[in-house]
Amino acid sequence: MRDTWLDRREQVLKAVWTPTTGISDLTADLPDDWLAAVRRLGHDLHVRQYGGHIDHIELIGEYDDDFGGVLILANVTSHGGQPSGLGGTCSPSLDSDQETILSYVADSIQDSIGDAGVAWPWGATGGFLRPRIEDTNAVWYDWRLGHTVARIGDLTDLSPPL
Repeated sequence: MRDTWLDRREQVLKAVWTPTTGISDLTADLPDDWLAAVRRLGHDLHVRQYGGHIDHIELIGEYDDDFGGVLILANVTSHGGQPSGLGGTCSPSLDSDQETILSYVADSIQDSIGDAGVAWPWGATGGFLRPRIEDTNAVWYDWRLGHTVARIGDLTDLSPPL
């Protein structure tokens, strides 16, 4: 048993995602479904970036023998900035199916992008702003302060679907 949950575990997955190349430098000592899930995510990941631009995301998988799964960690680095630090999520088991693995990896990356403050704007008192519809306007809403912070756009400007 480890002394603390922060102790490092055996690294069984490493990959790097960039907006221009997707997943690269993928190495893993895991079943094929893991590799396929990470490649799929790297191909499909598109990040709306409001507070800076992502230079790259380092993805790490560490085997957790206490739970028999892989702890998914992501480290987001903004262009010209410092890495946000490894953030993680619960771990799927080694024999999980591709969809389950994909979901866990996506959640970890999503949380880490949010924590880095690049994908969603931050409120003045901390926490993410939420998109909200007010009349025909899309706005950023600070739920902690209880008011609109900024207008995103007018929904009447959108063309009707064909």
